[in-house]
Amino acid sequence: QERARATSFDAAAKAGGYQVATSKPFSRFIRPEGSIVSDDLATALFKAKPGDIVSAPTAGGVAVARLVKVIDAKPGENEAEWNSLKDELHKAMGTDMLAQLLAALRVRYPVKINRAAVNIVAGTGSGN
Repeated sequence: QERARATSFDAAAKAGGYQVATSKPFSRFIRPEGSIVSDDLATALFKAKPGDIVSAPTAGGVAVARLVKVIDAKPGENEAEWNSLKDELHKAMGTDMLAQLLAALRVRYPVKINRAAVNIVAGTGSGN
């Protein structure tokens, strides 16, 4: 990463024997199928400014990237992506609210689970 800051990004990669690849544009939540950008690298890139160099761990070491440009979102331009994100957020909020409700109920009404009875109902126990 330091070498990439001191010289050009491409020159630093080539000097180190690494390949340089340019990703396709992606959003915070959706990347094209087969994207070369990992979740960790995408998170780092979304915190960066154009020209910044960031890194993130990978299975084989570390990925280093330079943010070339930011493409402003155009609401309403990609309705399918918007609807997908909206559905995902609604499901996540519902799941989160249910988890909070269950946690509060368990605090107020402690429950003991009779594993033997559960096993009998599930057909995995004999009842003895």
